[in-house]
Amino acid sequence: MGTYSIVTTAVNGVTFSASGTFSGAGAQAIVLNASGTPTAEGSFTVPVTVGSTTCSFPLTVVSGVIDYFPRTTNSNWSYQFDSNPMDTLFQNVISQTQSAMGNTYNIFMYNDGSGADTLGYFRKASGDYYQYMDVGFFFGLDHDVWGEYIFLKDNVAAGTSWTSGVFTDTYTDTTSGSTVPISVRFKETIQQKDVAVTVQGTTYQNTIVVLEEYEYSFDGGATWTPLPFSSTNSYARNVGLIKLDFVDNSGSANSYLQELTRSEVF
Repeated sequence: MGTYSIVTTAVNGVTFSASGTFSGAGAQAIVLNASGTPTAEGSFTVPVTVGSTTCSFPLTVVSGVIDYFPRTTNSNWSYQFDSNPMDTLFQNVISQTQSAMGNTYNIFMYNDGSGADTLGYFRKASGDYYQYMDVGFFFGLDHDVWGEYIFLKDNVAAGTSWTSGVFTDTYTDTTSGSTVPISVRFKETIQQKDVAVTVQGTTYQNTIVVLEEYEYSFDGGATWTPLPFSSTNSYARNVGLIKLDFVDNSGSANSYLQELTRSEVF
């Protein structure tokens, strides 16, 4: 029984304190109240001293902005493929934007050592992240088919799945030469959310892991068939894409692993 007063030293601009009176003998629960403004993001340890007893607790500070695919101008990332330090990719966001479908998209550029080129067009609305792209080129259709699809949602639970809108065109079989109408779409599934993922020796907290699959239909969307390849993409909060694992089970294309080696987000 008796009174108590606890004040920690300031850690990252934040102080914790509590005072009051114990209601009885034995173990008691004390809630420390925070005051101050954090000066930086990151993980910190706050020491607590009461009399001759010392303990500590962890303090994690994150930005008020939650963005799993930052698109701010000059932000940039470097990647490595298949653990080969000679096979790398640099991507960055430029100040120019792209207008399409009544929306404004941030432009990502890339450079794989052979020169800079456009990587893609991206935007965010609430917790949905969109890519505007030539879907026809991606799926190997006969013509350009431009449109957007949601590749990530940060406000849904693990296990949530969704499909994109349907894109239609024709497809010509290079072996038989026959041309048929075709519909294609993207399918996304949140496999894990708010998990720790380690890439190239760095552990990223608050990561969302998304399985991206690709489907086609030859009967106007009555039945859908998955293509034999998929991509598992990991997005870390306020960092962006940290890992892309593309798997091709048909053997017609190369499977590959793309991993983040460094990043700078503005």
